[in-house]
Amino acid sequence: MRSREDFRQLYEYDDWANDRLLAMLYQAFGEEADLRHAEDARVREIQTVTTHIVAALAIWRTRWEGHSPTAMLDPEEYPTPLALRMAFGAERARFWGFFATLEDEEALNRVVHFTRTTGEPYQFPLWQMMQHVLTHSAYHRGQVTARLLDLGHESALQFTDLIVYYREQQQ
Repeated sequence: MRSREDFRQLYEYDDWANDRLLAMLYQAFGEEADLRHAEDARVREIQTVTTHIVAALAIWRTRWEGHSPTAMLDPEEYPTPLALRMAFGAERARFWGFFATLEDEEALNRVVHFTRTTGEPYQFPLWQMMQHVLTHSAYHRGQVTARLLDLGHESALQFTDLIVYYREQQQ
């Protein structure tokens, strides 16, 4: 999978899955609940992990644009499901702006040099990093779903499987 169209479709899926993740948080906690200060550590972990998902989207996109951020987004800045929804929306707009600059398949083979937040230099083809971001998001969405289940929010759960996305696109 290295076509621009494949990546477009998978990043549209990622947007859809992240929207479903946020919908789960809204249903479980409401839009204004400050998850950072919840009594239950599992709720605080949900907020931290959800912030990490959007932070990773932002940091990788920034690297692809030629910059190496020195820190991730601060979870303290995204206390509520509403703040997280706004962060995802802003990053989504920045990502699709970046994606529009990928004019052809060859752009996906470009080697991106970057420095991790720890200072270590790395380089990978863009397509490999783009694949990583997709699987990274899916992994952490699964963590959030597991925490919601642990907390008894079974009614808030929604499928975020790729095949469910494809099925909905067919309807």
